[in-house]
Amino acid sequence: MLNVTLNATTAQKQNLGQTRIRGVQADAEYRIGSFWRLSGAYVYDEATVTDGGVTNVGLVGKSVPQVPLHHGTFQIAYSNSKYLNVALSVQAMSLQYNDDQNVNFIPAATLAEAGYSSFTGPGLPGYASFDFTVLRDIGRSLQVFFGAQNLFDQVYFVQTNPSTIGTPRLMNVGVRVRFAGR
Repeated sequence: MLNVTLNATTAQKQNLGQTRIRGVQADAEYRIGSFWRLSGAYVYDEATVTDGGVTNVGLVGKSVPQVPLHHGTFQIAYSNSKYLNVALSVQAMSLQYNDDQNVNFIPAATLAEAGYSSFTGPGLPGYASFDFTVLRDIGRSLQVFFGAQNLFDQVYFVQTNPSTIGTPRLMNVGVRVRFAGR
């Protein structure tokens, strides 16, 4: 199922004849002593339309929307139940398209206002976002936590028409109570 452009103002969900998705995924983790951990993952994902069906022949060779070619993550974490757990992670995404034709774009003025100086083509420009979490167990059934997603408030786009940005910095703090069932 894919949103297929019917005309300048209308799109409709339709089945495609066939897509080809080729890629590679790699995950790695390295422990440093008892408390530190480095981990990372990378996905190369080439997703293209190979058969648009009877009505969507023009989509053949286009990238499948919302599938970035490159997606990587990296995390460094300290975990010691006696003290606390802390993690800093980064997620990076490459260009991805938001439409079936791979032509929609973010206007240059909107990109410039968001701090993108060199990207001008169609699609959603790549970005990197950092997250931070810290939590501490207090006794057996209580835990306090703090988290910040998109720590540096990176402006990134999730839609082209209208130009829509993703979640800005999001911070949360709280207490978790665990009830032991018998």
